Amino acid sequence: MRISLGESVPNKKEIFLPTAYYNNRQSSDSGIIVGMTGSGKSIIMRTIAFYYHKIRPVYIFDHAGRDHYFGYFPNQNPKNLAPNQDAESLRAYYLYYYNINARPRMKYERLVVPNFKKYNYKQFESLGFSGMSPANLQNILDEKSDIKSFKELNKLIYNSRKIAKNSKEPLLRDLNIKVISKQAWSLDNKKEIDYKKLIMTGKSAVFSFNDLEVAKAEINFFFNELQRMIDKYPKMKPPVLFFEEAHKIFSGSNDQELQRAIEDIILICRKLGIAVFMSLPTIQSIKRDVVGDIKQWFIGKLRGVNANEVKRTIDHPSIAEINRLPLDRHSNHREFIYFNSDKDSGFKFVPFECPQEDNRRV
Repeated sequence: MRISLGESVPNKKEIFLPTAYYNNRQSSDSGIIVGMTGSGKSIIMRTIAFYYHKIRPVYIFDHAGRDHYFGYFPNQNPKNLAPNQDAESLRAYYLYYYNINARPRMKYERLVVPNFKKYNYKQFESLGFSGMSPANLQNILDEKSDIKSFKELNKLIYNSRKIAKNSKEPLLRDLNIKVISKQAWSLDNKKEIDYKKLIMTGKSAVFSFNDLEVAKAEINFFFNELQRMIDKYPKMKPPVLFFEEAHKIFSGSNDQELQRAIEDIILICRKLGIAVFMSLPTIQSIKRDVVGDIKQWFIGKLRGVNANEVKRTIDHPSIAEINRLPLDRHSNHREFIYFNSDKDSGFKFVPFECPQEDNRRV
């Protein structure tokens, strides 16, 4: 399996993603796709995801729920596909997470309403609960596992003697604002999805969360399940993870928390043999000492501080051209620089279109 990226500049030869892991059990590549808004980051991500899903499970995490769900269709107006590549859909489970502000669900998407009771304090923290609220919320749910409504949960918190009075108000406030008002969660499994069964099918999945907080909590829970499954079944085929706008998914209260979260996910994936690709608007979200652990870089148009940061971080002649990369949204012409840290090699290329549909106006 070869991943056809695009045509090299200036000789227009077809180029492929240079990696040695495709046919082995280990697939611990890591890649960062960086560029300004409209530079084509999502096109690169979709293309890599399409080819990878032919040989191993691909999990695409789209917090906004608007970038990948049209992959169910073949590209309906292909103009620059790779040679010998037809328009083709990305075959996967398409999961749609409901909330009151979500986009309309497509007929092929499976409706998911997560069970709030499955979470522990880590997921509650990712939802923005702070102080003693995560621990208090987990204790309530552990003691009263038969809670059937959020109204009942509110009442239990209000009447609890184990929660300090000054802790009840912020907990109840956050529960109503961050959870109940969104109508994104239930307290049963009627529309829940069993992640363990999903992982064991070996099939790919596109997660359209339609809300950033839902994405943070569900990704945290899913990743913990995935780690346990790989530990339990070490011979299972490792998946490839794709994080759209990773700087938002892993954001914390400050830049240091964001950098630490991205560092953790990259290093854990490497240990587990999981490939991981992230799209970002800048590399300032990545700690300098983690840059060496990222094997592949796809760099689109950047300006000013963001461009200079890349030049300081990746010391290679190919990166010097980053300020001069073309980006014409009218003609759809754009160029990227690819850099492989293992081979200390880089080149400039014009990306092919992805075989699956990427037009949001279908």
